[in-house]
Amino acid sequence: MRGFRLGAKSIRFQEAGERDEWHPHISRAQVGLDKCLEVAIPWADLQIMPDWSLRLIAVLSEGERYCSCLPFDASIAIGMP
Repeated sequence: MRGFRLGAKSIRFQEAGERDEWHPHISRAQVGLDKCLEVAIPWADLQIMPDWSLRLIAVLSEGERYCSCLPFDASIAIGMP
């Protein structure tokens, strides 16, 4: 599982570990935030195999407080080329 936090248009990419701990993960990901949010993460940084698929959700928070997630009742499937 991977997560990232946006702040001042920068990304801090993290990887979930044991006991609900998060560890820094080096990535070349880029973010753009204006009228919409754009995130570009190189396939190689995700460390997944060809023909695997990812399931994504966006978790929205204010500080450390959970607000909502998008989509609310599903996830977005993305296939690895």
